[in-house]
Amino acid sequence: MHAWMNPYRALSSIPSDFTQKQSIEMEDMDESLIPFQNKYYEANTQKFKGTTERDSMHVSNKHPEWLMVMKDDAGVAKIAIFDPGLPAVRDYVSSVVADIVRRYDIDGVHFDDYFYPYPSTGMKIAANSTLDDSSFALNPRGFTDKTLWRRNNIEIFITQVNDSIKTEKPWVKFGISPFGIYRNGLPFGNRHFYSGHGLYRADNSTYSSTLFNANEIPKQIQFTRNNPEIKGSSFFRMKNITTHATKGIRDSLITNYYRKPALVPTMSWLDTNKAETPINLALSQDALQENKFTLSWDRAELPLAKAKQGERVDTLLNYAIYRVDSSAEPDANEVISNPENRIGLTGVTTFTDVTEKGSEGRYYYIVTSVTRNGVESDPTDPEDAGVVVSKEEETSIADNFSLNQNYPNPFNPTTTISFNLGKTGLASLKVYDVLGRDVATLVNSKLVQGEHSFNLDASTFASGVYIYQLKSSGVVLTRKLTLIK
Repeated sequence: MHAWMNPYRALSSIPSDFTQKQSIEMEDMDESLIPFQNKYYEANTQKFKGTTERDSMHVSNKHPEWLMVMKDDAGVAKIAIFDPGLPAVRDYVSSVVADIVRRYDIDGVHFDDYFYPYPSTGMKIAANSTLDDSSFALNPRGFTDKTLWRRNNIEIFITQVNDSIKTEKPWVKFGISPFGIYRNGLPFGNRHFYSGHGLYRADNSTYSSTLFNANEIPKQIQFTRNNPEIKGSSFFRMKNITTHATKGIRDSLITNYYRKPALVPTMSWLDTNKAETPINLALSQDALQENKFTLSWDRAELPLAKAKQGERVDTLLNYAIYRVDSSAEPDANEVISNPENRIGLTGVTTFTDVTEKGSEGRYYYIVTSVTRNGVESDPTDPEDAGVVVSKEEETSIADNFSLNQNYPNPFNPTTTISFNLGKTGLASLKVYDVLGRDVATLVNSKLVQGEHSFNLDASTFASGVYIYQLKSSGVVLTRKLTLIK
């Protein structure tokens, strides 16, 4: 998950009823703040739909002196942005980004519009060209050319944000959507470039001008895939896949361009250490549906090198599942080298596959661990789908094997999980967070046939939904529980 932000936009519109506290002296007031004069904001109230919703603690109320109100060619105030020339602004936005990174388990931070505003309300418009004169005079940093100074503001700011992110969590990625191009050619260098595709321009619900032809987005995808320097695609917006028809692009993505799950491209400048190979891979065949197989395995350990990043250690692991149709045991490394063999990605240690009968008569399954940076572990040994317990034995086990809903649920901070084993054997009951990380092991030992119950103390857990999973005798059962503090 990426956090998408516009780092400079304080107000996306200037409504007619705009109210703003005054916090600086008139003689020190920037010209852009004239619309704010003598207009006060009622504390602890909120604007309603059709205006601009701003709490009394909103930065536009606490620090109006940080804002520049940008006008269009007609002189109409359109947006209010932070002045990038002010050190206090750069510090504030960097602290907001760092706070988001600290609080949430995100994979990356993405900046949109990191430049000064769009040309329609930009610094070249006469009414806007002098808005940052006072900032330039206060903080010239040796520059005499304001254009070069503005560019340097961006360079300082981006460096500061990147340092803030990496200080909090070195593994969180940082990317930017540039407006146009900085120079001729694509800005590859030693960084990744992902092409953006405007799905919104293919549907009347999200675009009011001339629409793309039905084959436009597929042609764009094909074009980018023919360039080895382009690492992938991003699509705007999600609603054009999940809600609107958008000329059938959703079906095209599912059935053609994204038929198989993809790994995140590895960034060589981030942590490239492998995780350990998953262990104890097991496979069971459904008692009633012979083409349904359930795989389970135990979580691999992260490499020791991870601990060298400091107190904040990235513990996220995903798993890639591969299936190949073969008359003999295949070479596992060859199997995982072909993305066409990849049938799934998951954050938990179980996977169910329903498939047709293979042309060779049997399937082999292989699993790898995948780090957040897309680095795969060495593969497991192939697991032969033909080597399972007999259907009679598995049916008997399944008939007497159950995992009950925890009680109470929701709970705080303790709850009881009970289950029934169909026969004596090794049993494992573990709790995972929604990212698939093992947060508690309630039992991992041999248990006799019959009813069992264990208490979970979640005093140290954060509120949220968790997954608990029972594994025994080749059978895997999973349920969810909810902790509310």
